[in-house]
Amino acid sequence: MIEKKSRMRHYVLVVLCLVSVVNYIDRQILTILLEPIKKDLAVSDTVMGMLTGTAFSICYVLASFPIARLADKGARRTVLAACLALWSSMTALSGLAQSTLQLALARAGVAIGEAGAVPASQSLLSDIYPSERRATVFGILTAASAVGAGAGLFIGGWISAHFDWRTAFFVVGLPGLVLALFIRFTVAEPPRGQDLITVAAASTSHRVARILWDDICFRWLAGICTITGLVTYGVLGWVPAFFMRVHGMGTEEVGLWVGLASVIGQGGGHVMAGLLADHLARRDVRWYAWFAGIGTALSAPAGALFVLSGDVRVAIGAFVLFQMFKSMWLAPTYSIAYRLLPARMRATISATLTSCIILAGLGLGPLLIGVLNDLLSPSLHENAVRFSILLVVALMLPAGGAYGIVARLVGRADAAGALVPRPV
Repeated sequence: MIEKKSRMRHYVLVVLCLVSVVNYIDRQILTILLEPIKKDLAVSDTVMGMLTGTAFSICYVLASFPIARLADKGARRTVLAACLALWSSMTALSGLAQSTLQLALARAGVAIGEAGAVPASQSLLSDIYPSERRATVFGILTAASAVGAGAGLFIGGWISAHFDWRTAFFVVGLPGLVLALFIRFTVAEPPRGQDLITVAAASTSHRVARILWDDICFRWLAGICTITGLVTYGVLGWVPAFFMRVHGMGTEEVGLWVGLASVIGQGGGHVMAGLLADHLARRDVRWYAWFAGIGTALSAPAGALFVLSGDVRVAIGAFVLFQMFKSMWLAPTYSIAYRLLPARMRATISATLTSCIILAGLGLGPLLIGVLNDLLSPSLHENAVRFSILLVVALMLPAGGAYGIVARLVGRADAAGALVPRPV
């Protein structure tokens, strides 16, 4: 019986990892197609920055909370399957866009669907794995997103080079429809709050919001997610353009090397962070915050080396390190939040933190770098993107330091016996 349960939980993890791969292929593919789309639609870097993130992030955040509440109250597998079908359809339709407005509307549809992916997936995994393995499982799930991001760059670059950017959207959008049916009919809905003796009925949205706001540690986590999200998505949104402009690489070459760097660095960073954070936290739960802070701070010098190096091989190697270090914060951060707050709120907790990441990351990150590019271009020309990225990467230093405050708050909560999940 135990062996069967173990096989089933691993099966669900594999399926949700596939969802994460599809999620990030559909999300990240736009960045590798940024240059050909810009030329085809004849728009500026600022407009492309808005197209890459602003429309997506606003719709993502607006949709994330009602979808998360549905996931907290209803069948998470059904919510996830419906969201996957929606964003996959809209990704395919992006290939039909004839203007920036049409493409923005299609990306808004992708955002609405993807808003349900992380909350529903993390909530499901939290109910089938024990809390002491949660960072490891979240690390594996997030590593799958790195595979998806890398695959999106590689697939998009290859198809764009051999066909066109419209074909790329068609190819990556359709497989998700099949996976949506697979989830709906093969993934079982687990009981909620498996680590609780009793599970209360879901609270009202107002009460949930009040509980989140009243927790000072959660507010710090949300602030950190906002900064790290801005850096993460801002840099990733312009990395392909950086290598094309500064190092003269083509779309297919960028898709291959940046894709591989993302898979190795980001994927490895997420898995390593989950495993090591869970291991260290068995001795002292504050290690979740300490580990996240160390990785976040180290990403700044790695990022500086990546953008300032004149050797493309050094730049790619430093980009791998940047991806690895900047990935160390995510799994421990979500693990802290899930230990601090009630189990019945897990999808909403995830939606709140993810919305901070997406709103600042996709909403402001690419736009900020795009604006900086346009301001610096008259004097720095193709090197403008280099210094725009450098200014944004520097924000990881204060974000890493903020985890010291989180560690103190987590230590106090642990001493007070407040880290055991409780019903709302």
